[in-house]
Amino acid sequence: TTRAALDALSARLPDDPALTLAIARRLLPARARGSRLETGAALNLLQEFRRRTAGVALDDLRDGSAVAWADFLSSIDTAQAYEHVRAELTLSPASVELWRKLAEVAQQIGKFDEAIEAAQTASRMLPDPDTARLLARLYSQRGDDIERVRAQVAEAARVSGTTPDERPLALALARALV
Repeated sequence: TTRAALDALSARLPDDPALTLAIARRLLPARARGSRLETGAALNLLQEFRRRTAGVALDDLRDGSAVAWADFLSSIDTAQAYEHVRAELTLSPASVELWRKLAEVAQQIGKFDEAIEAAQTASRMLPDPDTARLLARLYSQRGDDIERVRAQVAEAARVSGTTPDERPLALALARALV
């Protein structure tokens, strides 16, 4: 079975966060998020892995693992995803991807000031269209004044090579006007 194959691989590669995540995903059916028991088993598996690998960033074990874990955790419990990303950032403070992910999960739990700080940090590290659009949306959602939102929309359009009429940017601006 797939589970048996994953368990065999896990025995050979006990420090592979991607493999542990694959097993956790298998514990949760694709249907509506699974039962508390299934969810608990998946979370326990991830927590046990982190206990075994304490002090080592997931991305040092396998690149991209920290964000993949955060995405999985977000599908179960956004607050746990938030705590996970914050913990990983203490181990990998130069990770642009983790700063972006912190902005996303902080936004999801309504921590707009922290989300903006995280997105600004990511943008300073590596300006990119997605983070610029995220900042425009965050400023708008937080209720910043229209000029600040308009300036960020213009910056996002510049960085992405589009116009402020691009749908996500126009929506951020429209939300600020309401």
